[in-house]
Amino acid sequence: MFFNIIKNLLHCSFSDRISIRAGLGGPATIWETPSKEENIMAKVVKDESREQNAHIGDDFDAMLDKLDADQDAAAERELMTQDEREYVDQLTSRNRPDPVSRYDAEGLLDAMINAKGKVTGFKGGLHNLTTILNRDPKIAGRIGFNVLSGQVVVLKSIKFGVRDVPDIFVPHGGADFNKRHEAALSAYIASSEENGGYGIAATSQTMEMAILNAAQMNAFDPLYDAITSQKWDGVPRLDTAFIRWFSLEDNEYHRQLHKFFLVFIERRVKPGVKFDHVPVLIGRRQGTYKSASIEVISLGFYSEIRTPQEFSDPKKLMETTDGAAIVELPELAALMNLHHNVVKSTISSKKDRARGAYSRYAETRMRAWLMMGTSNDGQFLRDPTGNRRFWPIYLNDRLEMPTDIETMRNEIHQVYAEALVRYRELRNAQPTGDLEYQLTGEAAKTASELQGRALVETPEQSIAGWLSEWLCTSSTDKWATLDVDGSSYRTRFCVRDAFNAYHAGVGREVAPDYDQKSARAFSTAIQLLSHVSIGPKSRFDGLGTQQSYIVDEDWLRASVTPANTQTKAAPQAAVAPTDLRDEWEEVEAASKVVPLRKADRVEF
Repeated sequence: MFFNIIKNLLHCSFSDRISIRAGLGGPATIWETPSKEENIMAKVVKDESREQNAHIGDDFDAMLDKLDADQDAAAERELMTQDEREYVDQLTSRNRPDPVSRYDAEGLLDAMINAKGKVTGFKGGLHNLTTILNRDPKIAGRIGFNVLSGQVVVLKSIKFGVRDVPDIFVPHGGADFNKRHEAALSAYIASSEENGGYGIAATSQTMEMAILNAAQMNAFDPLYDAITSQKWDGVPRLDTAFIRWFSLEDNEYHRQLHKFFLVFIERRVKPGVKFDHVPVLIGRRQGTYKSASIEVISLGFYSEIRTPQEFSDPKKLMETTDGAAIVELPELAALMNLHHNVVKSTISSKKDRARGAYSRYAETRMRAWLMMGTSNDGQFLRDPTGNRRFWPIYLNDRLEMPTDIETMRNEIHQVYAEALVRYRELRNAQPTGDLEYQLTGEAAKTASELQGRALVETPEQSIAGWLSEWLCTSSTDKWATLDVDGSSYRTRFCVRDAFNAYHAGVGREVAPDYDQKSARAFSTAIQLLSHVSIGPKSRFDGLGTQQSYIVDEDWLRASVTPANTQTKAAPQAAVAPTDLRDEWEEVEAASKVVPLRKADRVEF
């Protein structure tokens, strides 16, 4: 009441104040000069009024900012794909509970009431602990869940201001949650109400679950935030990004490499989307920023396979790829020593399943990351049937520095901004089904040529080349049933038949022992021939019943020229038998002959 009177007086004119004072029965002259007490009170009221007005102004500005943000979010959501909307809805940090005052936070807690109906404190249940972590003004919003890494994190430092409770300090950008953080939170919550805590002593297990709950209600994805951090400025960069960054020839193959950026985005919002290709940066020179380029393209969310076991073991692979958007396969020539079936299945898989080191349960994770490779050796591919998975990118070794890493760093966010626009257009035009991420047309043809250039010739490939020549040699045996200009050619053969002929070609009257490794090498070589298919069991002279292989007669007829329709000896083997057997020793002992399928055969 007293303050209201003073406020009214301050808003009166000088003459009004004289009248008011006179009306109260005092001498009017006393108001001609304000008293000391009046001046002090006036200052207090003015300061209070200024503070209230500033607070109202701040609240109004905050309200307008929130309104603008909500409108921007609604407009952005309209542009999103359905998969993107569903993914964003999982990022609960965008709608996490608001912090409240300590007084209001206590009002949300379940209280303990004694027999006399008196409140004696707060219950120590999971819900109360979760509420404190979500709502307490000192803690709210500072614990989150990183969807990319799968880790609980402390996003900002927490200052409790409570006696004998350590504050939590983390660097800018936050840090992974650890046991020390849990201990500090437990001490704060267990501290008495008089000391600033809640007086709730919780078990470690209950505290862990409360922390997980609070973190999951503040889930965020730093990679998605990075992808969407900039709006595209309308300048086209996407199609020529690899060309400009790595000084490549401007052709259709290098332009279609932009599909990697599109699937990078789709795997973020729809983990497990099909993509079984690995771009490989190839350059003989060291220090050309091959690995650094992958780190930039990953927007900093990068990991690498250090050992073959990390690639082939699901548990180690899941641990290595935690928090990664792109995983580098360094020095592919060494990695390709793994059995080709392991390489193909690992690259092609859309998910991984394993039980973590400290987890009770096995976990299936749909892949949200991609692979890129690097190699100093231009020849690193060993399995012709799996080559399509690799997209070789040969850097220009004639240039001292073929990689423009600075331009890459400056442009990468705008390239992803453009890729996001392109992806949304493609996916909104085709809401269901797989988008086309395969190379097409001239790009596919160029890729095949480059894959051939990167191919290391194996003993099996050498045998396959010899087999093609041998099949084009005229024969008089039982299965030489195709007649071309009076000469007969084999339309059926077996592995042992080819093995004996191969070694006879180097002048050995008796072939070496026909063992498992020999059979595996020849069987693998046969599978490389697109013009040979598996046939029924058949009898071969001197060999008994064997698995037969059928030669495509159209191919054979087209391959036989007048020059080789005359009877001639079998072609010479490419290497001496002893050398070949030494090379067979290098073939993976665990490899098995895979039944021949049409999809596995390639043209030579």
